Amino acid sequence: MRAALAAKTRGTDVALISKVHPVRTQGGTSQGGINAAVRDGDTAEIHAADTVRGG
Repeated sequence: MRAALAAKTRGTDVALISKVHPVRTQGGTSQGGINAAVRDGDTAEIHAADTVRGG
């Protein structure tokens, strides 16, 4: 999508095609947010493991 946006800003005709309805794309179904290891005892390794476990 970023490449399509960049091409469009340069005046190129662009079409985006998706296998699924646009509201079902990964951006629309992601459950994440911005997280960080900030509590006492947290480490980058624990944070990474939590991130992988969460999907």
